[in-house]
Amino acid sequence: MEKSLEDNNKNLPKNQIITQSEGQLEFPHLSEQQTKWLKSSQTYFKLNDNETVLTVLQRNTKSYYAPRLFRGSIFVALYMILRYWILYDEIRSSPVFTGIFDWVLILWGVFFGISLLVGRGFVHGHIYIITSKRIVLIRKFLGIMFREIEYKRITDLVLQQSMWGRVFNFGNLMPVTAGIEMNALKMGMYSIEGIPDVFAIRNLVITQIQYIQAQLLEEYKKIDPLTDISAEKPEN
Repeated sequence: MEKSLEDNNKNLPKNQIITQSEGQLEFPHLSEQQTKWLKSSQTYFKLNDNETVLTVLQRNTKSYYAPRLFRGSIFVALYMILRYWILYDEIRSSPVFTGIFDWVLILWGVFFGISLLVGRGFVHGHIYIITSKRIVLIRKFLGIMFREIEYKRITDLVLQQSMWGRVFNFGNLMPVTAGIEMNALKMGMYSIEGIPDVFAIRNLVITQIQYIQAQLLEEYKKIDPLTDISAEKPEN
């Protein structure tokens, strides 16, 4: 039987008490910005009465811009080396070569500029909600991708932190469930990308997974009290 909102509040610290006001769930332990992210996401999912929001995250803008600016710098450096050093004589003596190199730089500049302009909106569309029961992934940009993973379904938790993630303190966290293919495409679709303090969030999620598993074990023992899977005979 699910606990009521009042019963759930008894087990929470004072700064995490849930109050019901005009149909909206309020969480004093969240920051003002986190509360806005949570309320903007209520169109896509609803909280249960016995469910508490632990934290709300948004993708770090540096996780989008840092690798792109780095790749852009490499491209410009290679372009300058090719044009003004390796192929300098050929380009100077051939208008066709000059035109090709000019158009390559123009097209790349347009594409790179667009990717930087839309990057902020793309990043701000990534909202991740960590509750006491599940993880909710919401990605809004041109379309919408929504995924929720209950802790009891998670079989593994993969943490990935790139060079830029180590510098700027962000990383990716992928909750693996049965049936998920472990490849680059799936990792990108199903992971919590570019979140700050990724190791702290990982520890928070692991704590909740262990708590849920302990609850499931207790329920199993109530159903089959004669079975105690934790008891093992000592070896001689």
